[in-house]
Amino acid sequence: VEASGIVRQCGSDVKQVKPGDKVMLLQPGLFCSRVCVPVSNCVRLSAWRSLEDTASMAVAYGTALYCLTDIARLEKGQVGL
Repeated sequence: VEASGIVRQCGSDVKQVKPGDKVMLLQPGLFCSRVCVPVSNCVRLSAWRSLEDTASMAVAYGTALYCLTDIARLEKGQVGL
């Protein structure tokens, strides 16, 4: 569901990323070498971030978010300790 890569082409309407940008992707079916995804499923990355590290970031943040909101039921204004 998560991956990272380098943008090769963009549609003419796309302004958030450009060819050559590193991105993190979230979408089913990413276990391949090339994929076409909506720009809404991409997050542009800093040039210094490695693609290897980035590919695993989404699952770590997603797991933390799930644990805080669904398991701990943390609400706005509360602090997780």
